Amino acid sequence: MTPILDNAWAVLVVVLLFGLVIFVHEAGHFVAARWLGLTVDTFSLGFGPALWKRRIGGVLYKIGIIPLGGYCAIPQLDPAGMETVQGGSEEGGAPARQLPPASPWRRIVVACAGPAGNVLLAVIIAWIIYLAPHAVTGGASTLVGTVETNAPAWPAGLRPGQVIERVNGERVATWYDFLVECHLAGDPARGVVLTVRDGPQLRDLRVPLATNLIPDVNVVAGVGPKSTCRVDGVVSNSVAAAAGVRPDDTIRSVNGVPIFGATQFLDYMRRNGSSPVHIEFVRGGEVQSLTLAPRPQPETGSERPIIGVIPGDEYLDVPVWMQYSKPWRQIKADASAVFRLLRALFFPQHKGEAGRAAGSVRGVPTIVVALWNAVQTGILNSLGLVRLIGINLAILNLLPIPVLDGGHVLFALWELIARRKPNARVVAVLVNVFAVLIIGLMLLLVVRDPHIRRPAASAWTRLFGSAPAPAGATPATNAAPGAAATEAAPAGGP
Repeated sequence: MTPILDNAWAVLVVVLLFGLVIFVHEAGHFVAARWLGLTVDTFSLGFGPALWKRRIGGVLYKIGIIPLGGYCAIPQLDPAGMETVQGGSEEGGAPARQLPPASPWRRIVVACAGPAGNVLLAVIIAWIIYLAPHAVTGGASTLVGTVETNAPAWPAGLRPGQVIERVNGERVATWYDFLVECHLAGDPARGVVLTVRDGPQLRDLRVPLATNLIPDVNVVAGVGPKSTCRVDGVVSNSVAAAAGVRPDDTIRSVNGVPIFGATQFLDYMRRNGSSPVHIEFVRGGEVQSLTLAPRPQPETGSERPIIGVIPGDEYLDVPVWMQYSKPWRQIKADASAVFRLLRALFFPQHKGEAGRAAGSVRGVPTIVVALWNAVQTGILNSLGLVRLIGINLAILNLLPIPVLDGGHVLFALWELIARRKPNARVVAVLVNVFAVLIIGLMLLLVVRDPHIRRPAASAWTRLFGSAPAPAGATPATNAAPGAAATEAAPAGGP
């Protein structure tokens, strides 16, 4: 029972955070409608039968049993049929009545106020993260730190120390951008063209893509971002131990060559043979240096000359929603991610891009699981994800699709331009058709969501802490790029 009780607070926080995103959206509609004199029948958080409801001042306030959305029923805003789709006429309880029509500009303001509420919340959260003294932000840059010599990227010319600036012509600013563009813009048959800065020069390299490392995802195998090359261990009775090298020292350079990761360090030492090396490292914030001469150490199982350092990679591993510190960059990155996906879906510029983008879209289960995982790591990380979800909700709701807020704006603009209301029957048909399409899409996303298809034991483990492992099973680990090459090194290290 202890894991259940320990995680009860996390469940509550997930529900509250998800509800917060919905609340500020519907509150935006509500406040704008009341301010501009429009009638509000219902303000609901959640769908389905009411867990709680109360009528105050002519408005029915309710909390639905299904906490996956909400609505604000505003009869003067909804075109014909919209109120029924959202549940307003059913819940409002008001008899048929004639309401004065709302002007198009009022309807546009009310429709846009919901997304504006999400943006306002996102701005507040962005400033909280920026001002918080212990916020962990800052993703990996596109500076290459690891290129395994047996990976296809090595003969293609990719090397540690190069900076990736474009992927198939698409500009990238972070390693996350690089991964996204390899998947969306890359062609598994032809690979991907990387524009890299190598010193003062720009070069184009065609690098093969791998599709067997992560199902249905294009990646450049054996390549990782710049990391800190940390000393994980020192072999006893080795040259490094005698010279005073300690675990947790970080290696900056070898013979003047900057070191961007453990794999690069291993490769350099293997190519160096038995020649002495001048190593620059950092200990306690102070830069120090040593000259070490490799020698054989048979007791480690290695006959080749080594210095006895066991290196490891240390990454600043932050989620996509914590890539930036400054508020404007946080908001811009959130919006750019949404627009990039929409562009790939509706205006693809690369072969197969739309299909890969569609396969990347996830539904409510993934959002809930992501929130659950974020809550386990701290409130700031959770708020960052809420900010990203809010910006997603704001942008997607402004798409010019009936049923969404953008549909209200579209109908109001038609009235402004044509000087007459859109045909009520046409509006009703459009609303019903798109309502069915959107509900069908949401159901499809739920059914195909990997968290729904995952075995029940996995769900049990995520929620309650442990589950019996099948016979013969071995635990899986998350390895950073280049970790396989590091683990494959002899026990004595380089």
